[in-house]
Amino acid sequence: RIKLYRDDHGFAKGDASVCYAMEESVELALQILDGGQIRPGVYLKVKQAVFEIKGDKLDSSKRLKLTDSRVKVAKAATKQALSWNEADDIGAIKGSLKIVVIENMFDPSEFNDNPNFGDDLEADLALECQKIGPLEKITVFSKNPIGPVVVKFGTSYAAEQCIKLMDGRWFGKRKLKCHYWDGSTNYVVKEDESEVMKRVEDFGKWIEEQDLPDELKLRTE
Repeated sequence: RIKLYRDDHGFAKGDASVCYAMEESVELALQILDGGQIRPGVYLKVKQAVFEIKGDKLDSSKRLKLTDSRVKVAKAATKQALSWNEADDIGAIKGSLKIVVIENMFDPSEFNDNPNFGDDLEADLALECQKIGPLEKITVFSKNPIGPVVVKFGTSYAAEQCIKLMDGRWFGKRKLKCHYWDGSTNYVVKEDESEVMKRVEDFGKWIEEQDLPDELKLRTE
């Protein structure tokens, strides 16, 4: 990952930070890039970044809590990013990361406001994802408050490109977050008893409003 630092007016200040997947790459960058020319007369100055804690102590609540599954996925993603294999073009590599999660795609209330919202969302996302690579399945978790959609691709390369395209992208005034599925998180949100009762009542009211054929109408003797 590369981050360019900008001033208050949005112009590049001339410095940047680079995050490598492997620790060994940092030492290699110091040896090769430091003192080199990025263009004629413009020399690079490269040094290892040192980050300092703001304030008296570190706020642990803001740190991402790493579970065993997240660590496993992170290691697999690093290995996958540093390797290349023609077999992945047809999805032949077993165990590669092909499932991504896109968060903040929707607000659950949007499904109540528009009965076709779920189908439209899935169709739009499928159209976008098919531009990246072979698409196998899209699952929309309509009741989850973080607005997640899980996408399964046919190749790990397509999944990787999806993360690059979607992570940080704006969609309907919402900033998306895209990452590999950790293999354990369940995004299904179960209905409570009141929600189930309301859904049954709404369905009953809808049935009563329908013009049923004579053979289905309630008969009294």
